[in-house]
Amino acid sequence: MLRAMRRDAFIGGIIKFVFWVAVFFVLPYVLYVLYLQPYLEQLQGAYENLNQNVQAVNEASNQFEDLKNQFPNIGDVLKQFGGGN
Repeated sequence: MLRAMRRDAFIGGIIKFVFWVAVFFVLPYVLYVLYLQPYLEQLQGAYENLNQNVQAVNEASNQFEDLKNQFPNIGDVLKQFGGGN
């Protein structure tokens, strides 16, 4: 009878260990994969789109600066035709 009690206690300890490992490691991972990961992927996609838009605006600004540098006296030309200040 004592052997059966010891064996049951040993098996119960193993089962408790496996249960707590599942609670602290497996369950959070499953919850992350099922619920949190899709939102994080959407957030990352939105950030990448924002970054691409910022790069496009920077490129347009650089092109405008290049155009402005090609015509340094455009203000004087506009004044001749009644435009510009």
